[in-house]
Amino acid sequence: MKPGDEIALVPEFDNHYDDNAIALYYHDRMIGYVPRAVNAIPAQLLRFGHSDVFECRVLAVDADADTYDQLHVGLYVTDHRKEA
Repeated sequence: MKPGDEIALVPEFDNHYDDNAIALYYHDRMIGYVPRAVNAIPAQLLRFGHSDVFECRVLAVDADADTYDQLHVGLYVTDHRKEA
């Protein structure tokens, strides 16, 4: 895994702990979740079928950091405007 690699977003709307849960997958392996503090708006858009508006990519990897600080990802809204 390296910066720039794509991360798949998989909503888990039946998640027992958080009905806005969005799992993060790298090569078909679940690697974590979008933090609950920021998942409400992306979850709402995904719930209504707007999965094409997001792009999630690895920003940094630090294998020597504490477990929850080893991976940083960015979640971006994709620009679908047509260029003139």
